[in-house]
Amino acid sequence: MYGMSSHKPVPRSRVWASCIGRGITLVLAMSVILFWALYLALPWLGTRYALPLLAEILDTPHVEAKIERAGLSGVDIHSISLGPEAGMTIRRLHVHWNFFDLVQGRIERIELVDAQVHLVENNEQWSIAGLPKLLALNNDDEQKGELGFFPIINEFFVDGRIFLDGSQLHISLPISMAGRLDGSGQLTTQIHTALAGQALDLRIDAHLKTGDVTLACFVPSASLASLASLLPGFSLPLGGQVGLGIHVAGGHNAPLIVGANMTLDRGYTLLGSNYLAQEGQFSAQAHWDGSALALGLAPLELISPIALVVSVEDLHFDFSRQKFSCQWRVAFGKIPSLNTAPELFGSLEAGQDSQGITLQIQGQVLAMAGTIDDQVAFNLESSVFTLAALISPTGTRLDGDVTLGEVQLSQDTLSATLNGVNILGNATLGTNPQGSFRMQGGKVVFKQPGLNVSSTSLEVQAQFTTSPEFQVQGTLKAGVVGQSGDARVTSTLNVPMSWPQVALEPGFVQAKLAWNKIDLAQISSRIVQDDHGIALNGQLDLTLLAAKIGLKGHLAPFDLAQSWVEIKGKQHITLPAKISQFVPQLSSWTGETNLDLEAKLTLPQGVPRCPLSLHIKDLRLNHEQSKISLAGARVSLSFMDVLSLRSDPDQRASFDTLQTGSIVLEQGDIHFQLEALHSILVETCTAIWAGGKVGTQAFRINPGVEEYLVDLYCDRVDLAQALGQFGMSQTKGGGSVNGRIPVHYTHGSLSFDNGFLYSTPGENGVLRIEGTHILTAGVPPDSPQYGQLDLAAEALKDFAYEWAKIRMNTVDQELVVSLELDGKPAHPLPFSFDRELGGFARVSAESPGSVFQGIRLDVNFKLPLDQLLQYKQLLELMNKGG
Repeated sequence: MYGMSSHKPVPRSRVWASCIGRGITLVLAMSVILFWALYLALPWLGTRYALPLLAEILDTPHVEAKIERAGLSGVDIHSISLGPEAGMTIRRLHVHWNFFDLVQGRIERIELVDAQVHLVENNEQWSIAGLPKLLALNNDDEQKGELGFFPIINEFFVDGRIFLDGSQLHISLPISMAGRLDGSGQLTTQIHTALAGQALDLRIDAHLKTGDVTLACFVPSASLASLASLLPGFSLPLGGQVGLGIHVAGGHNAPLIVGANMTLDRGYTLLGSNYLAQEGQFSAQAHWDGSALALGLAPLELISPIALVVSVEDLHFDFSRQKFSCQWRVAFGKIPSLNTAPELFGSLEAGQDSQGITLQIQGQVLAMAGTIDDQVAFNLESSVFTLAALISPTGTRLDGDVTLGEVQLSQDTLSATLNGVNILGNATLGTNPQGSFRMQGGKVVFKQPGLNVSSTSLEVQAQFTTSPEFQVQGTLKAGVVGQSGDARVTSTLNVPMSWPQVALEPGFVQAKLAWNKIDLAQISSRIVQDDHGIALNGQLDLTLLAAKIGLKGHLAPFDLAQSWVEIKGKQHITLPAKISQFVPQLSSWTGETNLDLEAKLTLPQGVPRCPLSLHIKDLRLNHEQSKISLAGARVSLSFMDVLSLRSDPDQRASFDTLQTGSIVLEQGDIHFQLEALHSILVETCTAIWAGGKVGTQAFRINPGVEEYLVDLYCDRVDLAQALGQFGMSQTKGGGSVNGRIPVHYTHGSLSFDNGFLYSTPGENGVLRIEGTHILTAGVPPDSPQYGQLDLAAEALKDFAYEWAKIRMNTVDQELVVSLELDGKPAHPLPFSFDRELGGFARVSAESPGSVFQGIRLDVNFKLPLDQLLQYKQLLELMNKGG
């Protein structure tokens, strides 16, 4: 039929498929257009919305940055800062990813280039300008719980610098960091920086989900001087190389584990003018596992200024009781003046309790020996010491105790020993520091040939306080005994001291000198401290003479040149006083004298010096039994330094009269010098004897010497007086003689060896000797000798001589006086020549006798010398006590 179509209708399913295809094509086209538009708009969107959101999260006023690229492969951001005065800036940030990794939460690479971080200290708080809360977080600010998602960062790099600007610290640290973060929250970071140009490497492994962290720090080898320059206010010069390693591990559910090690290679420093140097390598290791600490130290060996090795062993930490202990040892190297190197060892304990921190050190110093100035040898026995400290909130208390071993000093024949010394000390440090010191129990012994000095007691105690002002007070107490032969000195000393104020209480010193248990002298003085030292005011009691001499002085411990002690006094003394207790031989003597004594001990240049002046005036001595007497005697004795026991030259002793037996000396004058205790030099000795002058030349007297020979020179001695004192008491006449009489003393006996006196040439004289009948006593009248002796006896009754000579010798303890006269009798003698006898014989009174024009008489007298001089009796008195 016309009008009917011949085509079949299209199915509906095909129509919907065609529409959907066209729709998808349109959506894809629109998506591409929108994504491309979004890609092009990302930098603007990041700048417009992302940066303000980041600023809000960081709590910073604003964040400035320039996003140059953002796309499916990453982001490039330039010039990131927190504002115009920001404390952190990043010059460039590169983030690399791809679309599929990004969908899975993975970032291929992050790079921060030239990151600058400035930390500033204000009021002891550190902050970064622009990030006010970053360093102020506390536990309340931290988020609780665990993070559930972590992006995966295959690798990240940071290159930049950190600046620390504090009140005392100014450091710039270059930072180079590399690391990665996996999806489980495991962060691994390696950091390389430099401190004062010294390399420092760190590795951080942290699990951000669990909070477990491991930190390793390593300094391979750094200069001590460079590291020391980082310490604020540290000016001590240091040198050497140090290596350091630290390992720290811990977390929320794991104990903190710390390990550290250090090595020091050839370190040195300078303390004032002292150069300290360490030789070799010193190392230290420490490890803490949460419950115990292990510590090891290799010996520290110093080579300057003195070589020593320090070691610490057996370290033990008891954390349940909060105690620490170890053993230590210090060994010194060879010291030139010591024969053995010093070495000390001991233990150290430290702990903490309710009272505070306690510290106790116990140690021992091993025996040492050596010399001082190559002259004095010394030996120190082993000594022990302890030191205890308590550190509490109210202050610190220190207690020390030292027991000193025996100390021996010796030089040639001198020696000194100090033993038994115990030293105690304590101090409290706090608001008002105070403390005390005490030395006790010591004994000092000093020895040299013939002299021993030792202490019977020795104690020094002192206290110091600081409130209301610093003050030190103390007391020295000592007892000393000195022995030399039969001489003994005992003394007691008590000296209160205070500084800077002087001690208010006085002290005292007492000393006693005895000989063979007999008191000779005693010193008693009051001691008073003044602004410059110690003042003495007392007296010297000469016990044997019953004399009291004033004593004054001043001791300046810090200026010995200004120290002095003076004794000065005058006193009348009646003899023998108590001196007979010391010299019993003087008990039968009587006498008196006036004593004038002055001496002053000084210490110029620290060396003692003691000038002395002694004057004995109007000395009178008498011994009735032996008829020995001394009258008008005077002695002047002076020393430039009595400690040298050498007096000044030309000392004088004189007397008006000295009589021993029938011998009388007048106006005696002796010049002498005390050269030492063992030597007295008699320079000259003169006197008036028998109207003439006698004297000696110089000779020495040495105690202990038993033999002397002294020549006695006689000038114009009256012959009659001389014969009278030789036993011819009824001799008269005139004429003088001169000569020399050698006097020999040996082992308690006197003798005359060929002494002679002869008349002055040209001077005649007359002798009148009564009692000459003794010449014929015991001679038979009918013998020829009797007539000669009888003639001589009669002629001597009145004989005018032209010259005369006397010879004196000692034979068997008798003085033999040979008198030779040449002259004639003054009157005829009742004698005539008898041819049968061959000599002269006496005639009757009615006979005129014979006139002799010139004859020579030789007459010998034998006299007991000991009775003549009474010296034997005097020696006996001296030996037996009078």
